[in-house]
Amino acid sequence: MTSPPNFDGPRRGRSAGRAAGKADVFVLSCIDYRLVDDVTAYLTQRGLDERYSEVRIAGGGLAAVDGTRPSWVSAVWENLALSRQIHGVRRLLVINHRDCSAVAHRFGRAAVADPDAEFRLHVRICQEVVDEAMRRDPTLEVECGFMELDGRVQRIVTQPPRAGAMSSPLAAPDRRAAFTERVRARLSGRPIDRAAQFDLLQLGVTEHGLAAAEADAVLRSTVAESDGRLGRDTELAVESFLGARAGRRRRVSQSDFEAAARLLRMGNEDGIDGIAARRRVKAIMARQGMRPRPVLWPPFSRRWYNEI
Repeated sequence: MTSPPNFDGPRRGRSAGRAAGKADVFVLSCIDYRLVDDVTAYLTQRGLDERYSEVRIAGGGLAAVDGTRPSWVSAVWENLALSRQIHGVRRLLVINHRDCSAVAHRFGRAAVADPDAEFRLHVRICQEVVDEAMRRDPTLEVECGFMELDGRVQRIVTQPPRAGAMSSPLAAPDRRAAFTERVRARLSGRPIDRAAQFDLLQLGVTEHGLAAAEADAVLRSTVAESDGRLGRDTELAVESFLGARAGRRRRVSQSDFEAAARLLRMGNEDGIDGIAARRRVKAIMARQGMRPRPVLWPPFSRRWYNEI
């Protein structure tokens, strides 16, 4: 007769029959074997036992914002989103640490050779995490700490989310540019059908860290610029492209107008000339309440639009 397995550990009795509950904090820390126990001890010291969900990944906070590893970025934020949903966490606690090999690999050993410079680099990383967290979910609280190799933790003070954070060097290669190249590679002179369009949008969000509207705008502008074709109603595609490029002021530049006209011509099976395509784009703009953006020369002129 096979004997039952013998599980070691003092918490066996406490866990039996325990129902899933809520957590207060989502912890993001590194996989460094030297500090695994220290991170757990630190969380216990703060009274967080059984009150946090956790992801340990190389680099800790770096993994949440490193544009060179988009799959890691998506893994962090997707796990956090799920924990928000099922555990009810309200705070993100990032614990980075001294002598992190993942950080040294990303930025070079010289960047972490000086202790003060190393700390400043981790401050920068944590600021990126704060910016990205606020972009994704402004209601999320974020706290960052820096652990020494003896287990001591220094709190990292970050600034309020900054405008334009997406252009930070930590996001390099730029997410929009990386997704643009992904779309161009998929085009290769072929039309994009509905399934391929959906797959690309998913990749833009999950692997490249873009918001859905950003991914859609990149997809449509890249298709138009590459003389590609979207496999759905062409006028709807043109409307979506113009809406994404016009912004909140609903103004369309001359170059975007011409790109929309090209998209309309390529998607029209009956074939229309350039003049007819421009007139149809103009009608779409009027229907959607969009206006032409004036050019600088002649000064503030809309002649390019009015003469169509």
